Amino acid sequence: MADTAYRPGSRMPSPGTPIVTADGKQIGRVKECDAGHFRVAVRWARDYWLSDEVIRQQGESRIELAIQHDLVPGYKLRRTGRGFEPVVGGANGGAAGEPPTDFAGR
Repeated sequence: MADTAYRPGSRMPSPGTPIVTADGKQIGRVKECDAGHFRVAVRWARDYWLSDEVIRQQGESRIELAIQHDLVPGYKLRRTGRGFEPVVGGANGGAAGEPPTDFAGR
């Protein structure tokens, strides 16, 4: 299967799929998926969640994000009993703890 543009809410990535940023840096692998979000397994660091809205395209061999590596911290989420919340202290262009304001480069 060739890489295809991704639409939020479509087929979620498979566990183990490498995740690459828009500037070509691998940030980890998909660990699990839940409710339009996927958990990023990071070696030697704490796992975190991202919304599927940041996926630019998806193929069998990898998923590519629509954001560059240096912007990833602003999009990190954590799962709580109430759903998903921004990781406090993220550099997302707003105040710490605010959700990112520009998903998927829109």
